[in-house]
Amino acid sequence: MGYKRFKTVCLMRVSGIAATAALFFYLLSRKMAFPVPMAVALHFFYQVQRLIHYVEKTNRDLSRFLDAVKYEDFSQTFTGGAGDNSFAQLAEAFSGVTEEIKKARAKTEEHYRYLQTIVQHVGIGMISFKENGDVELFNRTAKRIFGLEQLKQLHDLDRFKSGLAQELLSMDAGTQSLIALASPTAMQLAVRATQFRMQGEKYTLVSVQNIQNELERERMAKELEIAHQVQINLLPKTSPQWRGARIAGACIPAREVGGDYFDYITLGPQKLGIAIGDVSGKGLPAAIYMTLTKGVLQSEAADQASPKAVLTKVNKLMYDSITRDTFVSMFYGILDLETDTLTYARAGHNPPIHVQEGTHRLLDAPGIGLGLDSGAKFSESVQEETVSLKKGDWLVCYTDGVTEAMDAQQNEFSEERLMDIARRTHKSPEAMLRATHDEINHFTGNGQPHDDMTLVAVQYTGRP
Repeated sequence: MGYKRFKTVCLMRVSGIAATAALFFYLLSRKMAFPVPMAVALHFFYQVQRLIHYVEKTNRDLSRFLDAVKYEDFSQTFTGGAGDNSFAQLAEAFSGVTEEIKKARAKTEEHYRYLQTIVQHVGIGMISFKENGDVELFNRTAKRIFGLEQLKQLHDLDRFKSGLAQELLSMDAGTQSLIALASPTAMQLAVRATQFRMQGEKYTLVSVQNIQNELERERMAKELEIAHQVQINLLPKTSPQWRGARIAGACIPAREVGGDYFDYITLGPQKLGIAIGDVSGKGLPAAIYMTLTKGVLQSEAADQASPKAVLTKVNKLMYDSITRDTFVSMFYGILDLETDTLTYARAGHNPPIHVQEGTHRLLDAPGIGLGLDSGAKFSESVQEETVSLKKGDWLVCYTDGVTEAMDAQQNEFSEERLMDIARRTHKSPEAMLRATHDEINHFTGNGQPHDDMTLVAVQYTGRP
């Protein structure tokens, strides 16, 4: 647009000069009085001077405009000559262009600052460097990973690992690598590289992420999975085929592994031992103590006919093996088909529910937990009781994770709800376990259990 104005003005001025010259020679040919041709001649020289002034000023303004663009100096202003509209139009065009460039530049700078802010705050370390190792970008996450406030030259990273700079410099676009560092702390760095060119120079951008924690979590997850499988294998895989009762049990850990335990111990054709326990706490430590409890119980139960004597021996061994801030609650009972009885002792465990002919009672013989006392106090506190059994009786053993399961309002499932389930008619122990599990899920809204949950259901069938 400015060029068209310049061209039009120049054509008009040249045309005016040509017309004035033609008029001058016409007047001379007509031998007009001297003052008239002289006035025309003066006007001719005035027009020539105006054209030269216009072109020179235009050239100066154009040079200033080009210099402003070249050196990115947009502080200059362009003004027209006084009373000369042609200069005003040209100055307006130049000013309009520089103003648009200023706006575009301001917008670009704003975007650049925005991207810089994102790069600095992104959770992955980023380092950009030239082929000679000069570092152009070193964001906050990278500073935190390497413990440096600034990085000017990539070779400064060799202090963390010999040859680290060369390893990064030699990475091609799209490649990734796992780099182990011993300082400032043990780290496993996942590094990915990309490359680009800017103003004819090659740059490499690497993303650096410390995945030490992820690797540790993965390792821990694998170890927990192994522990989970070990614990599952320690629990009974099938229900015992004992002729005097139908039995089913299930354990649901709150985490990958837990401290709940149940077991069946065959003591001959007429007797069957049933145990259920709960190690204080959750997770891997509780699972380890649970494994210890199982081994100690099985070794002692085979030689003792009395549940109290078994728990007393187990308590002594557990007291010598576990820390003082840990204890184990346990119920151990012996079903006797010959006498139709259940003889049991309870070491601080939740009292099982005994259902007989539509009524129920809690088997709440006193006793403190295993591992709380070395011997005398424990032996005095634990009492052994015997209850008569009839065909069709039910025995429901459980851990506190069942009765203390909570809903969204922090209400507990409670013993009352469990006793109500136990009193109902069930086709089999498996059916009772399913009914209990379904009601707990409905009560809690299928939420994550807060504690390990274990249930053992026994339907006494008596002698064939």
